[in-house]
Amino acid sequence: MKIPIFLPWLAGLLAIIGIVLHRRRRLRVVPAIPSVTAPVEASLPEWLRPTHPPGAMIRAGRDADGGYVLPAASFAECDGLISLGVNDDWSFESAFVAARRRPVDAYDPTVGARDFLRHAVSRTFASLSFRIKLLRKNLERTARAWRVLFSYLHFFRGSVRHHRLWVSGETGPGRVTLAEALHAGEIGRCSCLMVKMDIEGAEYTALAALPQQEWRRVAALLVEFHDVDSRLNDIKAITRTLAAADFAVRHVHPNNCSPVRAGTPTTIEVTWTRRSPGDPTGPEPGLPLPGLDQPNTDCAPDIHLRFGS
Repeated sequence: MKIPIFLPWLAGLLAIIGIVLHRRRRLRVVPAIPSVTAPVEASLPEWLRPTHPPGAMIRAGRDADGGYVLPAASFAECDGLISLGVNDDWSFESAFVAARRRPVDAYDPTVGARDFLRHAVSRTFASLSFRIKLLRKNLERTARAWRVLFSYLHFFRGSVRHHRLWVSGETGPGRVTLAEALHAGEIGRCSCLMVKMDIEGAEYTALAALPQQEWRRVAALLVEFHDVDSRLNDIKAITRTLAAADFAVRHVHPNNCSPVRAGTPTTIEVTWTRRSPGDPTGPEPGLPLPGLDQPNTDCAPDIHLRFGS
């Protein structure tokens, strides 16, 4: 896709101005809000309690929303990554590529180079507003929009591919199943895959439709589950399927961007990896894990988990 020659120069100038203003704003002291810092207690069933993994745990991806906690050994053994749901953050995928230099297939029909370009251009014109009070905020947003576009163009190339397709429980126009994604292109030649999934509720049908034998090529699964309070039975069925394929829950993190209803977090991030003969049998140390778990947002209380029957 060709970009008009003047746009990178304009974007560069606006990015510099936006970065300077952003750094100046970071120096301001913002008073703490006590009601936000107090954590909220929530509970999940005992069958979702993580078991202690062999070796160390790491955090991959950016701080706050977008990072996932998983065993360090997963990055060492997986030879390909399927990422379902991209939006404007591929920090986890970047960490995988930096560690493994292996193929990545990302699926998300809602974004692409043209979408990011249109957004950057619209932000650029918005930053030309004569309302001085909005100038700083508009410049910062414009700088970020151009950074996202150039990061996308730089990252998604070669063996790192973005497919504008939905992944769901059935094949159709503009959509594929998870089984089809497992066999596409370079990923289809990988024998030890990692699957990361954040597809806003479609995870249930996508996972339920995967034939049992396909799990043999997957070594690690990271899923953000939505509407958890009303879908616990579906999550339990998925957990049983994975247990039959020799997977164990390794980590659970509640997303505090979503509310807690009737004591249950409505959005959780769950990590599974395969069991091995040398696995410890005890539960994971208390959550959250210091230095690894982080609130998804600082604009809402963090959520602390308990596990019970």
